[in-house]
Amino acid sequence: MADYTLGFTGAQIDAALAFANNGAMKAFGVFNGATTDKSYNVTSITDSSTGRFVLNFTNDFADANYLVPSVGGAQPTNSRGGDFVGFYVAGGAGRATGLCPVAATAASSASSIAVAIDRPYAGAGIVGDLA
Repeated sequence: MADYTLGFTGAQIDAALAFANNGAMKAFGVFNGATTDKSYNVTSITDSSTGRFVLNFTNDFADANYLVPSVGGAQPTNSRGGDFVGFYVAGGAGRATGLCPVAATAASSASSIAVAIDRPYAGAGIVGDLA
Protein backbone atom coordinates (compact mmCIF):
# COMPACT_ATOMS: atom_id res chain seq x y z
CA MET A 1 0.00 0.00 0.00
CA ALA A 2 1.36 3.39 -0.96
CA ASP A 3 1.89 6.20 1.53
CA TYR A 4 0.18 9.50 0.83
CA THR A 5 0.85 12.95 2.19
CA LEU A 6 -2.03 15.40 2.39
CA GLY A 7 -1.32 19.10 2.20
CA PHE A 8 -3.66 21.55 3.91
CA THR A 9 -3.37 25.27 4.29
CA GLY A 10 -3.83 26.94 7.65
CA ALA A 11 -7.17 28.37 6.44
CA GLN A 12 -8.48 24.88 5.56
CA ILE A 13 -7.52 23.55 8.97
CA ASP A 14 -9.07 26.57 10.69
CA ALA A 15 -12.32 26.05 8.75
CA ALA A 16 -12.43 22.35 9.68
CA LEU A 17 -11.82 23.13 13.35
CA ALA A 18 -14.47 25.87 13.31
CA PHE A 19 -17.03 23.36 11.98
CA ALA A 20 -16.09 20.78 14.61
CA ASN A 21 -16.19 23.38 17.37
CA ASN A 22 -19.33 25.25 16.31
CA GLY A 23 -21.58 23.10 14.17
CA ALA A 24 -21.08 19.40 14.61
CA MET A 25 -23.06 17.13 16.89
CA LYS A 26 -21.24 17.06 20.23
CA ALA A 27 -23.07 14.13 21.83
CA PHE A 28 -25.47 11.35 20.86
CA GLY A 29 -26.94 8.25 22.38
CA VAL A 30 -28.73 5.35 20.70
CA PHE A 31 -30.39 3.13 23.25
CA ASN A 32 -32.94 0.47 24.08
CA GLY A 33 -34.27 1.38 27.50
CA ALA A 34 -31.24 2.11 29.66
CA THR A 35 -29.01 -0.15 27.52
CA THR A 36 -26.72 1.96 25.36
CA ASP A 37 -26.22 0.62 21.84
CA LYS A 38 -23.97 3.46 20.58
CA SER A 39 -22.93 6.76 21.99
CA TYR A 40 -20.54 9.64 21.72
CA ASN A 41 -19.77 11.93 24.67
CA VAL A 42 -22.41 10.08 26.74
CA THR A 43 -21.21 8.24 29.84
CA SER A 44 -24.56 6.69 30.68
CA ILE A 45 -28.28 6.77 29.97
CA THR A 46 -30.64 6.61 32.93
CA ASP A 47 -34.18 5.23 32.56
CA SER A 48 -35.96 7.66 34.91
CA SER A 49 -39.59 6.55 34.28
CA THR A 50 -41.87 5.35 31.48
CA GLY A 51 -40.71 7.00 28.27
CA ARG A 52 -38.24 9.28 30.07
CA PHE A 53 -34.46 9.03 29.96
CA VAL A 54 -31.51 11.14 31.02
CA LEU A 55 -28.38 11.36 28.88
CA ASN A 56 -25.33 12.02 31.07
CA PHE A 57 -22.48 13.69 29.19
CA THR A 58 -18.79 12.77 29.37
CA ASN A 59 -17.77 16.37 28.61
CA ASP A 60 -20.10 19.14 29.80
CA PHE A 61 -21.64 21.70 27.48
CA ALA A 62 -20.82 25.39 27.96
CA ASP A 63 -24.45 26.03 28.97
CA ALA A 64 -27.84 24.32 28.89
CA ASN A 65 -28.88 26.13 25.69
CA TYR A 66 -27.89 23.23 23.45
CA LEU A 67 -30.11 21.94 20.67
CA VAL A 68 -31.68 18.48 20.65
CA PRO A 69 -33.14 17.92 17.18
CA SER A 70 -36.69 16.62 17.54
CA VAL A 71 -37.66 13.47 15.68
CA GLY A 72 -40.83 11.51 15.17
CA GLY A 73 -41.81 8.45 13.28
CA ALA A 74 -44.33 5.74 12.62
CA GLN A 75 -44.75 2.88 15.05
CA PRO A 76 -48.01 1.14 14.12
CA THR A 77 -47.69 -1.50 16.84
CA ASN A 78 -47.44 0.81 19.88
CA SER A 79 -49.67 0.16 22.87
CA ARG A 80 -51.88 3.17 22.02
CA GLY A 81 -52.86 1.60 18.71
CA GLY A 82 -51.60 4.51 16.66
CA ASP A 83 -48.52 5.47 14.76
CA PHE A 84 -47.74 9.04 15.83
CA VAL A 85 -44.49 8.98 17.79
CA GLY A 86 -42.39 11.89 19.01
CA PHE A 87 -39.10 12.27 20.87
CA TYR A 88 -38.24 15.52 22.61
CA VAL A 89 -36.38 17.27 25.44
CA ALA A 90 -38.35 16.49 28.58
CA GLY A 91 -39.23 19.90 29.93
CA GLY A 92 -36.77 22.26 31.52
CA ALA A 93 -36.54 20.35 34.80
CA GLY A 94 -33.08 18.97 35.29
CA ARG A 95 -31.68 20.19 31.98
CA ALA A 96 -28.07 21.13 32.68
CA THR A 97 -24.61 21.36 31.16
CA GLY A 98 -23.82 17.77 32.17
CA LEU A 99 -27.09 16.03 31.28
CA CYS A 100 -30.19 16.19 29.12
CA PRO A 101 -33.59 14.66 29.98
CA VAL A 102 -35.48 13.32 26.95
CA ALA A 103 -38.87 11.68 26.49
CA ALA A 104 -40.65 9.49 23.95
CA THR A 105 -44.41 9.79 23.39
CA ALA A 106 -47.08 8.20 21.22
CA ALA A 107 -50.66 9.07 20.32
CA SER A 108 -53.38 7.08 18.61
CA SER A 109 -54.03 9.86 16.10
CA ALA A 110 -52.70 13.26 15.09
CA SER A 111 -55.41 14.95 17.19
CA SER A 112 -55.23 12.79 20.33
CA ILE A 113 -53.15 13.47 23.44
CA ALA A 114 -49.76 11.78 23.44
CA VAL A 115 -48.58 9.72 26.41
CA ALA A 116 -45.08 8.68 27.43
CA ILE A 117 -44.02 5.25 26.15
CA ASP A 118 -40.94 3.07 26.35
CA ARG A 119 -39.75 2.71 22.77
CA PRO A 120 -37.76 -0.37 21.85
CA TYR A 121 -35.22 1.79 20.02
CA ALA A 122 -34.54 5.46 20.59
CA GLY A 123 -31.81 8.02 20.14
CA ALA A 124 -30.93 11.63 20.71
CA GLY A 125 -28.22 13.92 19.39
CA ILE A 126 -27.09 17.17 20.94
CA VAL A 127 -25.62 20.20 19.16
CA GLY A 128 -24.03 23.00 21.15
CA ASP A 129 -20.78 24.38 22.49
CA LEU A 130 -18.73 22.24 24.85
CA ALA A 131 -17.27 23.82 27.97
